[in-house]
Amino acid sequence: MSGIWSIVLAFAIAAPSQKGADLAAVDDFISNRKYASAFRMLDEKDPRNEDPARLEKKISLALGFSAATVMHRSFTFIDLGPGQDLDDYNITPEAFNPYNAYDFQIDAILRALIRKKPGNARLHFLLGDFYFRMQRQYGDTWFVGGEELLRLAGEAFALADKGKGLDRSGLDEYALVSAMQKNYTKAVSLYARALRQDPSYAEGNYGIAYAYHMSGDQAKAFGHALKALDGFKDRLSKSDASMLAAISADAMNRPAEALTYYRKARELGRVDFLSAKKILCFSLDIEEETRWHEEAAALLDLDPHNLEYYYELLECFIDRGRGASIEKFLASYEAKRGKDGRARGNILLLKSAFFSKVVNDPAKRRDALKKAYAEFGKIFPESDEVMLMIKKELERKD
Repeated sequence: MSGIWSIVLAFAIAAPSQKGADLAAVDDFISNRKYASAFRMLDEKDPRNEDPARLEKKISLALGFSAATVMHRSFTFIDLGPGQDLDDYNITPEAFNPYNAYDFQIDAILRALIRKKPGNARLHFLLGDFYFRMQRQYGDTWFVGGEELLRLAGEAFALADKGKGLDRSGLDEYALVSAMQKNYTKAVSLYARALRQDPSYAEGNYGIAYAYHMSGDQAKAFGHALKALDGFKDRLSKSDASMLAAISADAMNRPAEALTYYRKARELGRVDFLSAKKILCFSLDIEEETRWHEEAAALLDLDPHNLEYYYELLECFIDRGRGASIEKFLASYEAKRGKDGRARGNILLLKSAFFSKVVNDPAKRRDALKKAYAEFGKIFPESDEVMLMIKKELERKD
């Protein structure tokens, strides 16, 4: 073989090998935190962004290792030395020799390459991933609105999926986009495919549990939430999974299981008023008085100065037919918080509401209001809204 065909064959053999060496060198730069050198090399080897593998490396650098960006349209890269990190560029930019990609518009570049290589499923995935990242980071404040970004991401993921270009994490991302578009049937289907690859996949189990919950299949939601709870390793994710299990159990009118998993979520770090109120209300339904008071105190302890918490607590007791127990609880809570003037004032206001709504004792109601007025008067001026509210209540005829 000689002539032009020998040259073509030699190039065909050498080119992939050379590209592999280039990408290996880029990986070395990245592992040594030489991000400017890595991007510069990729730019020199593929200035027109025509090679999918090199372009993917560029995108990975831009999205994960740039020192600065302007709305993800231009990027600045730096090489880091010992003891330095990317944030240092914003403090002492003069200490670096940056490499700037002033016009690296990832979506436009990907669309242009897709027009040349429409069958490349990986390019479609990268485009969908980019749009979804922009939606999560910018919402409606990017060059394209949030809903449109979701639509564009979904279209790109669908084309990637058609070309069999989605792995487990890609299916997960496509499913999440579908769920955010309220297409829960599609989301369930995609999560199910991801879980067929790995049934213990915690993110997939959580995602499909959420999609089932939103579509009304609480039994399946509950089951997958428990699998997610078992599969997650970090406490925050486990707390979220436990909360989803509790919500699903609640929707199925299974109070004991709901209470168990609301408490589990709290143990794992999920502490908020709505969860605390759920725990109290379920405790009032199925537990003994001692536990009611423990949970009531836990709710108020979230913010003893928030008067709304006290009124919500009272409504919870009344709705469950446990209003008579409020006075006993308040006696114990006052012993705990009585030295805190604002908390004591709130306790007195709750007593006044108790004597109005539960036992209908106008004299004790007015006495509690007067004491609350005196207590808050040590803290607030007479023009304060709390003081004005109490004064108005005192002027109201029983």
